[in-house]
Amino acid sequence: MLAGLASLVTYGSALVALRLLPTGVASALSETSVVWGVFIARIALKETIDRRRAIGTLCIACGALLVLVGLHR
Repeated sequence: MLAGLASLVTYGSALVALRLLPTGVASALSETSVVWGVFIARIALKETIDRRRAIGTLCIACGALLVLVGLHR
């Protein structure tokens, strides 16, 4: 039940983002879920993050930051 509710909230927030932001920006920022997944895996599940995963996560986060900075120009 909880997973279904979470799925509904996630889908709803994606639709709101597509209405408020340009489609390219919304789809690019949706990829930040990988960053959150790695963060939660490290904090909650105590998983180790290898160098390759850390670099990939950092690249995604930097890309999202560049997209957001470009929005405000």
